[in-house]
Amino acid sequence: MVADDEPGLLIWIAKDSTVMRRVTENSEPTRHLPYAQELQTPTTLQPMPYFRFGTLILTPPDSDHSVWWGFDAPGDHIGWYINLESPGSRWAGGIDLFDLALDVLVKPNGQWEWKDEDELAAQTGDPMFWTEQEARTIRARAEAVTRAIERKAFPFDGTWCDFVAHPDWEPTALPAWWDLPTTVTPRFSWPRDAFTAT
Repeated sequence: MVADDEPGLLIWIAKDSTVMRRVTENSEPTRHLPYAQELQTPTTLQPMPYFRFGTLILTPPDSDHSVWWGFDAPGDHIGWYINLESPGSRWAGGIDLFDLALDVLVKPNGQWEWKDEDELAAQTGDPMFWTEQEARTIRARAEAVTRAIERKAFPFDGTWCDFVAHPDWEPTALPAWWDLPTTVTPRFSWPRDAFTAT
């Protein structure tokens, strides 16, 4: 953890830290399977190295998204990733949330593009996910983020783009209690109140 204050929870994930990824019985990642096939495929969670790059993640309080800064090397900012999600439920092991499919990729110069629009569309109307109206709410909240990007409003104003992790922050393993359930809500439950008007 880097900070936990008014802007939100700020964490650092070093390259090669251990994360859990959903995989098939043959240890193949499920992320790129067609949606219908993914739902019908037996899967499990498997520890894997966070191999892409160092990542700084801000989760604002009571927010509907998190903002990820990617770094190829210390201080070498390569862009932002905005993950649309339900407001997180805090507990001793971190934050539980429900991913809302749609994401935004942002280059360091502020140019942005949608990611996973097809996934949002495929899940719309499925009883496990969201209705047409809820999908419109997700899109509206994503568009609010893109307006902030275009205005260069915080956190897209250069804040933390020169971030350098402490030299002692080595890649980390998952703590032994990483999968203990929260006492607030069941993990991975669908938070229907995520669509309360804001």
